[in-house]
Amino acid sequence: MTKVVTKEGKAAEVPNDGNIPAKHKDEEDHDHDEVEITRREDKPENGRPQSKPVKRVSLPIVEGTGYKAKSHLELACMRREIDAGEHITDADTGMIMYSPFPVCKETNRPLSFEFGVDSDNKVNCTFLVLDETYHLLQLYVHQDAPLSCQVPARLGSENLFAPVMFSVQGQLEQSHLDIATKFNIVFTYADALINGRPSKNAGANITSAVAYPIYPTSTKRTIIGDELTLQFNVRWFPAARAPKQADKSVSSFVILCYCIASAVVAFGIAAFYFLVIVFPQRARARSAMRKAIAAGIAPDFSIFGTGYASTKRD
Repeated sequence: MTKVVTKEGKAAEVPNDGNIPAKHKDEEDHDHDEVEITRREDKPENGRPQSKPVKRVSLPIVEGTGYKAKSHLELACMRREIDAGEHITDADTGMIMYSPFPVCKETNRPLSFEFGVDSDNKVNCTFLVLDETYHLLQLYVHQDAPLSCQVPARLGSENLFAPVMFSVQGQLEQSHLDIATKFNIVFTYADALINGRPSKNAGANITSAVAYPIYPTSTKRTIIGDELTLQFNVRWFPAARAPKQADKSVSSFVILCYCIASAVVAFGIAAFYFLVIVFPQRARARSAMRKAIAAGIAPDFSIFGTGYASTKRD
């Protein structure tokens, strides 16, 4: 037997036949997924947030602090060349570069979303369409390149991100760009892990997101120098299952109860009308008729009459 020191600094014995001890239990329990890693700096360079490259590595499923309700997720998007739409890579490392989404006029910071908060047209982002932005929008609308973005997969993560894919639609014109501005964006999430097992107490990790226009044919005319406002309907769903229409549908029992309640209310209104208005009026009319007959006044049933003749019996 030969003594060696593991990466954790613990002593272990290795047989002389060269066999290697089994992996540490923690290493065996974790699955591995291919993820993209990005490092970014908040310090701006020439008025623009600086980005650093991305490389693809294999990491275990993430443990640690997940997102809590209303935690902010800031969006960062892949940098591309405005001529051909090719992604921009770092000259030294060859890794893909990401930059924060344009600063929104409403919040004075890049586009962000609140974890777990569904909203209808409450997330707006107005930004100035500069020359570079305009040409990139042309590429996205023409489907020459996708608008590929990302958010941190877990709270405060600097090395693990979840993809956010945008479907940008519109119409290219020689003098301007018509672009759809109202989007649905759907996020999926999963419970973070504690000791290798999902736990709601640890918060949640973002798994992916997709954004697509609500009305692709409802567009806004845009040129360089304009302000463009994007509106978002936001929905959150667990990654374990896709949402179903039946989840929000009304059951047959509820429909039956609604019909019965409607019938009871209608019957009550009709009963009130006849008992309080119709029947008392008829009773008074019959009483008046009997008194008139007793007084010798002949009833007048003509449609133009007043109900009683003006002549008395002989």
